[in-house]
Amino acid sequence: MKAPQRSYRGKSSEARRAERRRQFIEAGCTVFGEVGFHAATVKQLCQAAGLTERYFYESFRRREALFGACYDETLDVLLREITAAVLAARPRELSSIARAGLSAFFTAIQQDRRMARIILIEIYGVPYDQERLFRRSIGRFADLVQQIALKSDLDARGAPFDVELLATGLVGVCVQMAQRWIIDGYRQPPERLVDNCMLIFDGLNDRLDAAGR
Repeated sequence: MKAPQRSYRGKSSEARRAERRRQFIEAGCTVFGEVGFHAATVKQLCQAAGLTERYFYESFRRREALFGACYDETLDVLLREITAAVLAARPRELSSIARAGLSAFFTAIQQDRRMARIILIEIYGVPYDQERLFRRSIGRFADLVQQIALKSDLDARGAPFDVELLATGLVGVCVQMAQRWIIDGYRQPPERLVDNCMLIFDGLNDRLDAAGR
């Protein structure tokens, strides 16, 4: 028979562990976002979380594991913001929808620079599985682009394009522009980035329309 969990201040041990894990994720988003992955130490992370190293290793085997959790957290926040902007876009045309999503993307990474650093800069310096990186970031963004900004029935119409590859390529363009923007210190307004990305989106969309006729 399993022994009942002991509670402390009305919380079970499992709930307290989950709370400590959440504290470390919040601390990690701050520390990794401010000083970077390689400069961050377990001691710094513990100080930011207000917990001891014992509790760090209770939740995470190493810094990479905490970074992964922070990466997932910030990526989810960013995707929710983009999705909300896309759903609210008016008029419901491909160009307007794509512009709304791009505007949400560039505005979010300008307003939350810790998020930008974790998702777009630090991730490439962490000893991470590249397939895992693709599926959790580029892949998810490409799926979103494919749903909102490209014709999904090209194969059925016999057009000589691979929609999946095109969506991935468009995401790559936006990511590269964003990385350059961050490294240059956000010198241009977000609208400038959106306009430049839209040149590519609109040009490709026109080409796809012509191919589908």
